This record gives sequence, structure tokens and C-alpha cells, in this order.
Amino acid sequence: MMKRLLYRVYLTGYKANLALRGRLFQVYLNRRKAKLAGADLSFLNLSGINLSGADLREAILIRADLSSANLANANLAGADLSGANLSGANLSGANLITALATDEQLARAGSLEGAIMPDGSVYTGT
Repeated sequence: MMKRLLYRVYLTGYKANLALRGRLFQVYLNRRKAKLAGADLSFLNLSGINLSGADLREAILIRADLSSANLANANLAGADLSGANLSGANLSGANLITALATDEQLARAGSLEGAIMPDGSVYTGT
């Protein structure tokens, strides 16, 4: 019985630590123009984060939660966005050339105005 209680206390503390570290990382990224070229950010919860103008060239964002994130004018050239949640994300003016993202993912983005799409075309809203 005591082992179970200690294990639950440990897990609660561990989860709280992970949540705090994730929140501190978001605050850190929000306060500076992020230079994360080639970084592995897979599976991270980055929802609502401000990464406008960030350098995310060839970053690995597999299954990352970027919902409602501000990625305006971010450089995502060659980034792997496989399975990433882009719902409501602002990708206006972003460079997505050769990025791995499906049409369905991009259709869920909040704004793509002026973005350079994976095929090299500029999104005009039509």
C-alpha cells in the first residue's frame, strides 16, 4: 500500500515537472527570435506559441502540437511536419518550400496568406 502511494506521489511530481519545463520552454521561445534550424521538436506541445520569424529550417516537428501558434514569416523550409497539428496556426508569409506537410494539415491552418507552399507556389487564398 505504501509503495503505491509513494509511486503516485512520484508520478504526480514528475508530471508537474514536465509541465513546468514545457511552459518555461514556451516562455523562452516567446521572448526571442528562435533559431531552431535542424532541431528535433517532435511531440512537443507548442500550441499558442509565438514563433514568428523563427528559423525552423529542416526542423523535425513530427506530431508536434502547433495549434494556434504564430508562425508568421517563419522559415520552415525542409521541415518535417508529419502528423503535426496546424489547426488555427498563423503561417502567413512562412516559407514552407520542400516541407513535409499534407494538404489536409495546411487546410486547417488559420492563415496561409503569402506563404511559400511546399511545391514552391505562393498561397494567394484561391
